[in-house]
Amino acid sequence: MALIQYNLEETDEGYKVRAEVVEIDEGDRIQFKTKIAGAAIKYTTAPPFDAAKPGEQLPEANQPFPVNKTAGPFTVNKKLNARNRIHFDCGEVKQAAVSAQGGTPHLKFTSWKTGDGHPPQDQGN
Repeated sequence: MALIQYNLEETDEGYKVRAEVVEIDEGDRIQFKTKIAGAAIKYTTAPPFDAAKPGEQLPEANQPFPVNKTAGPFTVNKKLNARNRIHFDCGEVKQAAVSAQGGTPHLKFTSWKTGDGHPPQDQGN
């Protein structure tokens, strides 16, 4: 099962609790959620998910994957932690224009320069 750490912090605005995913185990599930129209993720390496179930689409490496309010949950196929990391970019997708000669339309991904998917760096704990 995943290890989630709650950090009790003092800020200029007062006190807060921040949840941090420290480790994700094989068999855990990950879900993406947004209220932003056109939001998408793009894994820069192979995503850590099991094979798709019938009728289910999974993110693929270097391919934009629209979130559309909720995507997943997807079952993780390997342990993820500070030593075994993955990365995805967050951004938006739009249908790219098709040339006058025709062709297959594709999604154009614009990165927001955010996103992660990384459990935190090992802090020597």
